[in-house]
Amino acid sequence: MWRVSAVMARHRIHYPPPSLRCPHCEGQARDLLYHSTYRTRDGPRLLWRSRLCGRCLSERRGTAFFNLKTPELEVSRSPDAMLRGDTQTSTSQTRRHRRDTLRRWRRRAAPRARAVDADYVTDLSVRDLESDEQWSFAGRKKAEFAESSERGEVWWHKALARERRLLIEQFVSPRTSEAAEMLVSRSFARLVARRLPRVSSDGYDAYTQPLSEQVRVMTLYPLRWALTKKGKPGRPPQPKQVPDPALLYGQVVKEREGRRVVKVEKRLVLGSPATDLSFVSTSLLERQNGTARSRNRYLVRKTYAFAKTVPYIDDQCEVDKTCYNFCRQHRGLKGETPAMRHGLTDHVWSVAEVLGYRSASP
Repeated sequence: MWRVSAVMARHRIHYPPPSLRCPHCEGQARDLLYHSTYRTRDGPRLLWRSRLCGRCLSERRGTAFFNLKTPELEVSRSPDAMLRGDTQTSTSQTRRHRRDTLRRWRRRAAPRARAVDADYVTDLSVRDLESDEQWSFAGRKKAEFAESSERGEVWWHKALARERRLLIEQFVSPRTSEAAEMLVSRSFARLVARRLPRVSSDGYDAYTQPLSEQVRVMTLYPLRWALTKKGKPGRPPQPKQVPDPALLYGQVVKEREGRRVVKVEKRLVLGSPATDLSFVSTSLLERQNGTARSRNRYLVRKTYAFAKTVPYIDDQCEVDKTCYNFCRQHRGLKGETPAMRHGLTDHVWSVAEVLGYRSASP
């Protein structure tokens, strides 16, 4: 009886991860068979063979740790240090890695962060949505952004769910009307259908037209002509085409004298005129901007640690967003992360979990 148990222990049945796919034949997890076990600095890893093409693949295929000799813990600590406010130079000196190596690890981390964000931050029920842009630059501060040079002024566009401090959408681009339209469309694509949030922003008017296109257009006829009889002289007023008043959009307009704010006024842009303006606020997103500048050295205004190209700051902001939602415990949420408060996950993620995440969707 003991010998049978020993034989069964040596021939343990292994099951591939459901998200693992063969990159050669696009085989699913059900098409993978256990092949062997190989050793790494992090311990033994499994090797799988596709029965469709016969080629082997590692269980770390599709993660940020694939084909790396550095231990996973060390790979995770370096991006974590840069997400806590350290510069790339100081991180390379303290962790004893080359700057090119840190940049290469960040390029590996950005797709994993995007995969976590795309799979989890979706079908959200949001009551209040705040939109804003955060200024930064890459390469040259006083230069207009050009796609060919990948240098110049850039803006971090972001949308935040107020009640749970969850960053819903973000991207880096110039501050244009096309970018505002993209932020609105991407944010509403992540929300539950037919549940409109109350939107707030600063005095930037580029959000008005994209928001009005997210709802149906209603025709309003003058009430005076609807209640009177026909046949009276005079030309009737033209009906008005207005967006659905169920969508509420307000702006926080600030008047400045030099660098000081002297007056703050709330203004209703879309919605019923009798709407209470107490919901109009961008304070939490402005606070998140300060948190991002303290943790992301690429966003600091006066520093030598600015991003040299736009893809660098884009990847760093993408990793920063996912780690803010899933890895950073928020003091205003009583130690929970925004993703935990929104019910997207049940625990605080580590940076290693983000780097090792593999999307189950093709």
